[in-house]
Amino acid sequence: MQGMEEMEEMEEMQGMEEGDVEIFEEEAGEPFICEAEEQEWSGEAAEEDAIGLLGDEELENAADPEEVGDEFEEEVAEAEFLEEGDELLEESAELCEQDHSWEASQELEDLEAAEAEALASKQADPTAPSMDGGTTEEFVEEFEEVEVEAEGPAAGADFLEAGNGRRAVAPRGHLIPDASLEGSNRLKRLLEEDARVPGGASAKKRRVATGGLDGPRPIEAMKINQLLRRWQLEQDVASRYVLENLRLQDLQDLLIQKYAPRQTDSRMKSAAEQISLQAISVQEAAGPSGGILDPVAVVKFRWKLADKDESAIRALNHKELRHVIQTYDGTRTIQEVVQEAAAQRRAEGSAGAAPRAPGISTLGRFLRLELIDPSAKALVLGDANLTFSLQLALHRQSLGHSGQLVATTFETIETLRERYAEIDDTIRQLGEVGAQVWHGVDCTRLADNAKFRGLESSFGAAYYNFPHAGAVSGFFDSHPFVRWRHENLMQLFFRAITVFLADGASVKVSSNCNATGVRYSDIMRAAQSNEFVHVETVPFNEWSLRHYNRSYGDRRDAKQRVNGGEQYRSQNADRDMVYSFCFKPSGAALPKLLLKRPPSCSDILTCTEACRCGFICQAESAGPLYAKHHFKPFQGSHERLEGAAKEELVSQLCRRFLAEISGHHVG
Repeated sequence: MQGMEEMEEMEEMQGMEEGDVEIFEEEAGEPFICEAEEQEWSGEAAEEDAIGLLGDEELENAADPEEVGDEFEEEVAEAEFLEEGDELLEESAELCEQDHSWEASQELEDLEAAEAEALASKQADPTAPSMDGGTTEEFVEEFEEVEVEAEGPAAGADFLEAGNGRRAVAPRGHLIPDASLEGSNRLKRLLEEDARVPGGASAKKRRVATGGLDGPRPIEAMKINQLLRRWQLEQDVASRYVLENLRLQDLQDLLIQKYAPRQTDSRMKSAAEQISLQAISVQEAAGPSGGILDPVAVVKFRWKLADKDESAIRALNHKELRHVIQTYDGTRTIQEVVQEAAAQRRAEGSAGAAPRAPGISTLGRFLRLELIDPSAKALVLGDANLTFSLQLALHRQSLGHSGQLVATTFETIETLRERYAEIDDTIRQLGEVGAQVWHGVDCTRLADNAKFRGLESSFGAAYYNFPHAGAVSGFFDSHPFVRWRHENLMQLFFRAITVFLADGASVKVSSNCNATGVRYSDIMRAAQSNEFVHVETVPFNEWSLRHYNRSYGDRRDAKQRVNGGEQYRSQNADRDMVYSFCFKPSGAALPKLLLKRPPSCSDILTCTEACRCGFICQAESAGPLYAKHHFKPFQGSHERLEGAAKEELVSQLCRRFLAEISGHHVG
């Protein structure tokens, strides 16, 4: 292998697109615990004074909702049905009657319909092939296996099935930590199964390993084949993988559009990447914006309010607006709730500050100035160099907060010392203000960490800045073969913290709204499916905690830093946002996480090129981007690999994915 300079050049080439290689602040090692006397809350005066630190005009302007433009070159064509037969039209009419929420709660019903179809076919001819290959008899047998796993324990069981709920049937608040690990354990089993089977696990085994809800069903397989035939991509393994990871509704949307991936893409994106981005753009168009959204804009979207109702609540003062947002549930008119709000008494504590001040700007100050519950225990996850945790600790100390801070990193203290010369001093300062510092914390597997035992339902605030599952050399973050890790990261993170948050806890996740790894819609969707209510989205540059030393969160930090902590070279800082949520558990069973299925080793092997130096990339990028240094036809350190040598290199990448889902960081 030649020097590190070539590898660094390759990494720089990966950052060509805005947001393709985001900042990712990680977690991780041995606990450093420093006890200090808790500060007593000095009263409401500190927060009353803090309310006035920002000007009304500045905050009111910042709070206006903003529509984010479509970042893709292709526009979504007007939806119209293609003339592909009465069968497709009938299926589309049925789909229109279903509830297509982001939680995709109807997947099992689709499975049951497919079972009925399979049973009917079996009666006619038990050996007839089903639509996903194999015989109908085999499919019915497979459905029965999956249904048993999906249904969980019989009625009357003491606890909800792992993965299907958080709370026990008995006393409210009694939590089941192991349930929050179900999703990551399911992915781990799938990757292990794939690693054991030469060429990758069978489709049936992969579906069972992922809970039976992530792989394509016969009705989905039929639509996948329709799309691939239309695009003449029947042999494109990567495109098939993308379609197999989509919901039934997503496939239907692609079928009724006049969309086709370009054979020659100006951005050098493969057909699979284009299809993935198109499906994402349609999903995001149906959801909330990734840009600035004030509390009223959020409520309007959630409850689909009319413009007149929005205008009515925008005119309310702080006391009235807070009451409307907290109590409106769609069962009464906005006018009735507004009248009720006017008669309410001022709330106690900091929530009652400035009751007659303009509602929008005052609520905006609470988030921007980070005026959380003074006694709440706070948890920071994925803090690469702990400077954000120190910023938060000093901020709370200045306000007289008594709640303790637990700061976590993903890496060990030894790794942190290699990257950050100042890390020991930062830890010392955190200890001086009473914060605890824990290393080796995987934010997707908190219940598996002994440090968190006994802390169930104890945190009133949690923070995760610029989440990222880790860069994979040779792949842009948006490539489907690596993006599944980013999307699953958010699902697993929000499920993991449900065990340790108090009801009503505040959760803030910072990210760039144009990021292509962890997308804003991944954050929104994961929060919603785990009972977190979106409160507001504000610009990161208006957040009082923004002045910390941002970093890459990987080995690059040992040699370079992010422009004084204010800007990241492949992202527009003006598009950095803080997404704020409130934890509102219903006490009902949580659905099993609908995780993205990882590509099999055989999928990656088919769609990539490998170099003897260890570099792997998608085949479409091998020539245009990397041929200068890699994939040479002659023998040497940059020879193009084939056969067993290539298989071993791909297996190493798959083993990395398995290590990551097991809680071991690579990079």
